[in-house]
Amino acid sequence: MKEKTDTINYSDYAWYWCLEGMDHVKQMELLDPLKLCFCGAEQCRPRHRFGPAEREHFLIHVVLSGKGIYRRDKQEYHLKKGQAFLIRPGEEVFYRADPEDPWAYAWMGFQGYKANSVLEEMGFKDGAYVIDLDDPKQIGDEITNILKYKEESYANDLGRKSVFYSFLAAMVCENEKKKEKNVEKSGDELRRMYVRRATEYIVSYYDKKIRISDIAGEIGLNRSYLTNIFKKEMNMSPQDFLITFRLQKAAQLLRNTSESVRNIAYSTGYDDSLSFAKAFKQKYSMTPSAYRAAAPKDVEENEGISTTYCNV
Repeated sequence: MKEKTDTINYSDYAWYWCLEGMDHVKQMELLDPLKLCFCGAEQCRPRHRFGPAEREHFLIHVVLSGKGIYRRDKQEYHLKKGQAFLIRPGEEVFYRADPEDPWAYAWMGFQGYKANSVLEEMGFKDGAYVIDLDDPKQIGDEITNILKYKEESYANDLGRKSVFYSFLAAMVCENEKKKEKNVEKSGDELRRMYVRRATEYIVSYYDKKIRISDIAGEIGLNRSYLTNIFKKEMNMSPQDFLITFRLQKAAQLLRNTSESVRNIAYSTGYDDSLSFAKAFKQKYSMTPSAYRAAAPKDVEENEGISTTYCNV
C-alpha cells in the first residue's frame, strides 16, 4: 500500500515500510544542524541487494535479525543481528542479504552540519563503519515509532523530529554505555596492577621492617585505598597478606633448615622470637619448635595466599 500527501510518501507492505520525502523543504546546510530525510524497515528476501551505488544522505541500518554483507572502499563486512552499519553521502557502497538467512533491518537517513559529530558520539569514528549494539530491538522500535506521525501536519512534523532525536539519543546512549564498561574494565585492570605491585613488594621485602604505608607510598596510593582494593582482589588485607606470607616462609624454613627459631624470626621480618612465636602459634596452633618436630620436610605451604599474584 502506498500513501502520498503533498510532500511525504509512505509505503507499507507485509515485508517493507518506508517513510520518505521529509527533506522536501530545502534548507541551507549551515542552518540545518540535523534533519530527518527518510526511514523504514524491511524483511529482505534472500540475496536482496543494493548497489553498487551512492547515497545522498547519511544512512544508518540496524540489523534486527538474519545476516548480510556490506562493502565499501574494498572492505567487506559480514554483519548479523545486533550490528549497525553506516553509509556516508557520496560513497559507493554495496550490501546484500544472506541467501539462507536474509537479514531484516531498519534504517534512518538524515543530513545536517552536526551529523558527523553525532555519528562520532555513536561510535562511528576513526574509520569505523560498523558498530555493535546491546539492544537492537530498542533501536528498531525507535524507528518504527515514527509511523505514529506519518500524516502531514505541523504536530506530526514535531512528532517525527521527536522520534528522530530519540533514535539519535538511543544510539549515543549505546556507545556511552560501552565507554562506561571500558572505563570500568580499565579501572579493574588498574586495581589489579596495583595489587600485583603490592604483593610483589611484600614478596621482595617481607624480611625487612616494612609497613603498609611504605607499600602504598611505593606504588603511589594512600593506605586506605590500597587496603580497600587489596581486600577486593585477595579477600584479605595487605597486612594479613604480609603476616601470612612471613609465617609461611618461616614454616618453610622450620621444615627444611636447622636454623634457630630466633634466626628464622629475624629473617622473616620479626624483631624478636617472642612476637614471632606468638604469631606463629596463632596461625598454626602450635609453637615453632613443635611444628618443626611434626611437619615433614616435603610439605608445601600455600594456604591463605592466592598464587594469582605471586608464587610462594
